[in-house]
Amino acid sequence: MRYMLSKNKDLKFSRKISFTSFFLFYSSFFLIIFLLFSVYLSASINLTFFNTTLYEDFGISISYDHIIDTYSFSKKGTNEILTFDSSGICFYKYNVINVSKKIVPINGKLIIPQQLIYSLYNVFFIPIKNKQIYDDWYLEYKKNLEKNDNELKKDQEKKEEEIVKEENKTDKKDNDNKDNNEEKKDIQTDKTDEEKKNQEDKKNEQDNSTPIQKEKETFYSYAQAKMVDFKVISFIVIDAGHGGEDPGAVGSNVYEKDINLKVALKLKNILNSKFPYLSIYLTREKDIKLTLEERVKLANKNLSETKTGIFISLHANANPYSSKKSGIEVYYLDYDIIDEKIKDLVKYENKEVGESLLNNIINRLLNEQLIFESSKLATYCFNNIKNNVKDINASFVKGAPFYVLAYSEMPAILIEMGYITNPNDVKIMLSDNYINLLGYSISLGIEQFIKEYTISEGFKKIQ
Repeated sequence: MRYMLSKNKDLKFSRKISFTSFFLFYSSFFLIIFLLFSVYLSASINLTFFNTTLYEDFGISISYDHIIDTYSFSKKGTNEILTFDSSGICFYKYNVINVSKKIVPINGKLIIPQQLIYSLYNVFFIPIKNKQIYDDWYLEYKKNLEKNDNELKKDQEKKEEEIVKEENKTDKKDNDNKDNNEEKKDIQTDKTDEEKKNQEDKKNEQDNSTPIQKEKETFYSYAQAKMVDFKVISFIVIDAGHGGEDPGAVGSNVYEKDINLKVALKLKNILNSKFPYLSIYLTREKDIKLTLEERVKLANKNLSETKTGIFISLHANANPYSSKKSGIEVYYLDYDIIDEKIKDLVKYENKEVGESLLNNIINRLLNEQLIFESSKLATYCFNNIKNNVKDINASFVKGAPFYVLAYSEMPAILIEMGYITNPNDVKIMLSDNYINLLGYSISLGIEQFIKEYTISEGFKKIQ
């Protein structure tokens, strides 16, 4: 009997253990499922994009060019390339994206900013693995951005309400001073009548002007400044000055044409790497002679109704009176120095093409918008040259009526890279280190210009 009771007791205990094991097993199972789901949700909200992640899940490899300080993203099986400057500027096709964060190297890996992935998600960054996770992350990122935008709008609305309240107070004061305002209007009307009378007197004086004055006014009448419609920058033209039978300036048994071409070829390689979606052209790739007209025609033929470019002319300066004169100078088309002397100069240079082409160049000289853009480009390039190139001092940036600048129907600058009559400048200009630094600096200036030009739609938003 005691044995039977003991056996029954053991059986109950065994059943109790089985039930407990069953409960613990399934509890653990659901707990694991819950944790995995939680990890999945957290991953979809806050992901870290390593270069290895992009390669495995997006088929994108990343390379770094230390010369131009730029990352290149290449998509497997395609010719698509995205470039990301260390300053946070991304170029993809003709899109310019300014990313607030930079690429950060940690423990041999690169961390890519989420903002960059989000900006071009399903455009360049298309997942080939774990698509659902990345889609959820994208939606969550978008939701957070919209939330931030709504908060900013609320703050803005609150500020506007405060402004309205202040205006209402002001209106009340204005009503009290209504009589005083009416008296001021009467006084203003009297002044307006007097101004009209003065204008009529001036008009009568102009009618009595001399024939020479009238001829001068007629000459400039067709040369009115016009705003240029916004066009996308799609190409860069590099002009190596002189060539062939035209050696340019000569110093220390070195021809200017050779220095210009050497720098132009290197600059083309740098710009091709930095701007893979821009077409980079050279007016000459070997030692041949081109007229000034041929150079600008080669540049202008790439223009269209929606696309424009950038023109960079490379030269070496000379001073026959001093071998100590040194410095880098950057020029853009000058607007302020137009006078009858410039008119005579332009006529002389264009005597073969006639008066119609002369009219066109004067129109471009007076095109304030194009001059403004060129001065911006010149300033950006000059500042970067000054910051990076130390072997030859950057002297100044200013305007001048060079032929290639006047005829190029796009933002254009001319760079005097040093003085060929200065033996030290010549030695430096021929060195690879100088050429690399100069090319790198010019590329930074162009990059800054393209960014500002694109964001402001041709600088119209910041003038």
